[in-house]
Amino acid sequence: MKHQLKAESAGDSEGVNWGGLALGLFLSVFGVIGAYIFSEDNNLIKWAWIGCGIGALIWLLVIL
Repeated sequence: MKHQLKAESAGDSEGVNWGGLALGLFLSVFGVIGAYIFSEDNNLIKWAWIGCGIGALIWLLVIL
């Protein structure tokens, strides 16, 4: 049981989750909220936040 829990928790932090990144990048805060509502995957939620931050930086650069 310890090995199974360790394997499940290790899978949450590996690699880029392209779906989460796209959610945050294109839908901003709404994508992050959707990630929280529809997914329990911590990696997806993390990358949705990162995508939201990248999108915000792009908007700031466009506005300035």
